[in-house]
Amino acid sequence: MKAYEVAQIRNVAIVGHAQEGKTSLTEAILFDTGAISRLGRVEEGNTATDCDEDEIKRGISISAAVAAVDWKGVKVNLIDTPGFSNFLTDTRICMRVADLAVILVSGVDGVKVQTEKVWGFAEEYGLPVVFFVNKMDRERADLFRSGAGRPVPLPRGYPQEPAGGGHPGRAAHRGRGGLPGGRGSPDDEGRHVSGGRVGKVQGS
Repeated sequence: MKAYEVAQIRNVAIVGHAQEGKTSLTEAILFDTGAISRLGRVEEGNTATDCDEDEIKRGISISAAVAAVDWKGVKVNLIDTPGFSNFLTDTRICMRVADLAVILVSGVDGVKVQTEKVWGFAEEYGLPVVFFVNKMDRERADLFRSGAGRPVPLPRGYPQEPAGGGHPGRAAHRGRGGLPGGRGSPDDEGRHVSGGRVGKVQGS
């Protein structure tokens, strides 16, 4: 097994409301980086991080599990955390030692109770946050309706306004040390969402 210096190790907590796909995302990352050779499924009880008998039987994560990948010489510890409120203490403890939090949000259902709670933990610990909008292949999925109430850079090619009007997206990313500013964060084409409006930053 390769030995890593402390500076070469990153802890990433994958968090969010229950059944938003945290274990499936962890499994996909492990598979895509070559850490595992077969993509497991929660429904089949053969994922790398849900191996407890009760977890397999119930199809949910009861305790946190860690799986590591090597990415460009850096060891990334993926911490797959529980999303049900009964087990949220475990999630909070894991976030305390994380370098980054990836918060999953359903593209169908949007922000839920535990989404807000784990965001609060990230705020408390000063963690950088990435929102991962999942289940975008489902019926009624909508990036804009999944918003977490913060500015968001739009993916390249995504419509500038939601289909049929409505409120633009508000999912977010932010760096350590504070919330994003009112202008939002422009992408490489200068687009951003700010104050519920989608626009283009001139001169970006």
